[in-house]
Amino acid sequence: MATHDPMDLDIRSQAFFRDFYLFYKQSCDAWYIKDADHRFMDASITFLSRFLSPKLSSAIGLADRDISVASDRDINLMHDFESYAMMHEKNIILFSYGYFCDKDKVKSFIINIKPFASARGDMVMVLISELSQVNHKLDWLSAVTGIGTNPCCDFLLPTYKNHDPRSLLTAGEWEVAWLLICGCSIRKIARYLNVSVKTIQVKTRSVYMSLRVFDKNGLLKTADAYNWINLIPESYVGACSLIKIL
Repeated sequence: MATHDPMDLDIRSQAFFRDFYLFYKQSCDAWYIKDADHRFMDASITFLSRFLSPKLSSAIGLADRDISVASDRDINLMHDFESYAMMHEKNIILFSYGYFCDKDKVKSFIINIKPFASARGDMVMVLISELSQVNHKLDWLSAVTGIGTNPCCDFLLPTYKNHDPRSLLTAGEWEVAWLLICGCSIRKIARYLNVSVKTIQVKTRSVYMSLRVFDKNGLLKTADAYNWINLIPESYVGACSLIKIL
């Protein structure tokens, strides 16, 4: 077997992978890498800036409890998912609420665990996406509520204090609004909440009036602009939830 000459053309490949790694590390994606002992080995700049304390400049060597406010039970559950992904060489996709909380207090995410082998042993790369990034591409809602979604079919964007609509609505109105934002029809919401279609129609009209939008299309455009899909009603989640989707 020929020995490696650091001056041969392979050095170009080394330079390419180094540049590619630096580019990916500085990308807009939030990701981290953990080893078989569930220790953080690396993380993107986006993950560091969104989820770590400003006092920490690196995730290397950290454990989940250094970053997450989740209970030991939920941390152990996350470790079980990671171990399963490594052992069976299968991707795992989770709905997560409360396991991570970013600097903007967003608590709901889709977590994609991808196993890979390296010279240091088995590892997982974990990508974190907001619900707004995967809505209508991944059926996460049925894992949380038991109901599926359908894709929804240029206006002046309303403004709200702190971009939070919940201060303008009752808890019941926000539940209906959120299900509409997730792609559910009025009839499907009525069946799920076990109320009449007319009841949902009345709440829907109240939602439109309170949020100053003309119709469902206006609600969806406004919700998309402000990422309201992340504001999951408390009745759907506990203090922390990890639910396997795929």
